[in-house]
Amino acid sequence: MLLSTKQSDILKRIADSDKKFIIGVDEVGYGAIAGPIFVSAFLAPKDWTFAGLRDSKKLSANQRQKIVNNIIATQYGIVQYATIGASSIEIDRLGVANVMKDLYKQTASIVGQNDCLVVIDGILTVKGMSHMSLPKGDNLVPQIMAAGIFAKVARDNLMGTLAERFPQYGWEKNKGYPTSDHLAALKKHGYCEQHRCSYAPIRGMIK
Repeated sequence: MLLSTKQSDILKRIADSDKKFIIGVDEVGYGAIAGPIFVSAFLAPKDWTFAGLRDSKKLSANQRQKIVNNIIATQYGIVQYATIGASSIEIDRLGVANVMKDLYKQTASIVGQNDCLVVIDGILTVKGMSHMSLPKGDNLVPQIMAAGIFAKVARDNLMGTLAERFPQYGWEKNKGYPTSDHLAALKKHGYCEQHRCSYAPIRGMIK
């Protein structure tokens, strides 16, 4: 992977830091048009890694679940993690960026301690929180990879449950993202309480 100047600089700052722990933070569900957004923070020693870690989007559902299960079973006392979600209602009321920032701070504070660096996947800057924002961090930092996997497993499981209540939208497969089948179902059945009214195309349907 060819690194940008910013990515290289942040990775060097992480490597040169005397902090003993890294908190990786990642979100899942930003681009979905239905269901919640989830954020996970994952704290581990600076040199920590784990077999099979990758960007969560590059793993199958079974691979992600297996990694989560294995970390929970084998890493007790070594790592800490927290996952929090915000509903479509909160996203519509506060705006998705504001919701994400709040979740970043909440999750990081749950697992946080003094001797750690907080590294967020992406470019978002969160005021009132000491952190680094690392573009494509979910491909570069194991703690961010783990955070993304934990968040995706939690959100996908919830979307599977919601799919049982709203079977017409196929959320067990599309997870609330604007796939062709989801958009076709939206056109046929209209939107429901789990859809984000501040997002297109629901916003247009309301107007």
